[in-house]
Amino acid sequence: ADLDKNMFDDLQKKIGTDAMAGLFKSLDVCTETQTSTVELLMPKLSYLQPGPDDNFRNVFYWVPQVGKMAEAEALLAEWVKASSSKNCPAGFQIFRTVFGGQPRFISVSWGKNQADLAQKLQKNHELMGDEGAKLWEKVLTITKSYYTKVGWIENELGYAPAPN
Repeated sequence: ADLDKNMFDDLQKKIGTDAMAGLFKSLDVCTETQTSTVELLMPKLSYLQPGPDDNFRNVFYWVPQVGKMAEAEALLAEWVKASSSKNCPAGFQIFRTVFGGQPRFISVSWGKNQADLAQKLQKNHELMGDEGAKLWEKVLTITKSYYTKVGWIENELGYAPAPN
C-alpha cells in the first residue's frame, strides 16, 4: 500500500487547493473525535459478497479478550464453515484491525435495506439452530466488548482515487 502518498492528490488537482481545504473545514465543525486505523479484509474468514444493490450495512465490532485473537480467528472459521454448509442467505465480510485502536475484528453484513437484512439474518438464525447458539456462546466466553453500528453506502457521495 502507498500509505506515504496523498490519496486525495488527484481530487485536489481537479477541484483546487482552496476547495479541498473547504471540504475539510466543513468536516471540522461536525467531527468530535477521530481515530486512524488500518483494517485488513480476511477473505478466508468471510462468507459471501454483497450484491450491487446491497447498500445497507450492519457493522459489528468485536474485541476479543487479550491473548484470544487466535482463538477468535478459529471461531470465525467455524462460523464460515457452518454458514456455508447450511447455505445461509446473510453473508459477512470479516476485517481485522492491524494498526491503531484495540485489536479487534469487524464483521460487516448487508442487505438492500434494513428489512431485507433482518429477513436474511432471521433465516440464518433458523438454519443455524443449536449450532449457531453454541458458537455464539463460545464467542461470548472470549469477548472483552462488542458493539454494532448500522448505515448506508451512499455511492453517489463516494470517491475512489485514480490508480497510481
